[in-house]
Amino acid sequence: MMFIQTSADLSPFEIIEKLSTIIIAACTLVLSFYIYYYQLKKDNKNLKLDWYKVIIIESKFEDFFNFFEGLNLTLIPMKNNPNLSVNDKERINTAMVNSLIELRLDFITLLLSVDDMLYQCVLTQFDELVDGITTKLSNEDLNLNDPEIYDEEISKHISQYRTQLLKIFVEFRGDNDSYKRLIKRVKDYFNW
Repeated sequence: MMFIQTSADLSPFEIIEKLSTIIIAACTLVLSFYIYYYQLKKDNKNLKLDWYKVIIIESKFEDFFNFFEGLNLTLIPMKNNPNLSVNDKERINTAMVNSLIELRLDFITLLLSVDDMLYQCVLTQFDELVDGITTKLSNEDLNLNDPEIYDEEISKHISQYRTQLLKIFVEFRGDNDSYKRLIKRVKDYFNW
């Protein structure tokens, strides 16, 4: 015959021991689920960073620097020629926009494979850079062939955006923490 113990047959110490065992087992189960979830999340983040490193940094990041080098070369005629016509400025602007289109197709769109918000922030920064230069090119009151004005209005503008963009790439950690400060600007830009 089977002997079944009741709570009356157990001493208070045995009851506490059994309750402690149940509590420890429950805590172990909860902790196991937490560790599993944390590790899964960490693995996904590491995978995203690995793809970012391989797709963007190692294989295509030279396009970033080539764009800025080409942009400076495209804009140099403005600095050295006081007699630029409106057509010359339009050709310079068209060359600059074409360089951005090429960069967008070859480099910026790859960011979508890593992170949508990173893509949006980088795209917005490049668009603002080119839009700012276009505005300065069309401003007849700016004497851009004066080296001081050119440096202040064009070179400084380019340098600020290049630094801002590099900062976005360097600070990217696989989640949205690195560009939260830009989210409002992106939302305003795209009217979200």
